Amino acid sequence: MRAGLLGSVLLLASGWGAAPISAPLDGSSPLAGVPVLGWVRTTHLGDVLSSVLFFTGLVALLSGWVRLGRGLQPGNS
Repeated sequence: MRAGLLGSVLLLASGWGAAPISAPLDGSSPLAGVPVLGWVRTTHLGDVLSSVLFFTGLVALLSGWVRLGRGLQPGNS
């Protein structure tokens, strides 16, 4: 259950930078002026970090679902 929650939180966090993949990296993002979120949307490092968070969160969420499914099989307690 913790893996699913962690995965969901990581996917949420990655959405700040990776959601609009087609957004230009030239600073024209509406969040460019926001101190913490601006660099995530306008720099290459922020783009890479968002992508890493996205895929890590996806793996954690899938792992949580698989563990939940295995726990629901008959004979597992």
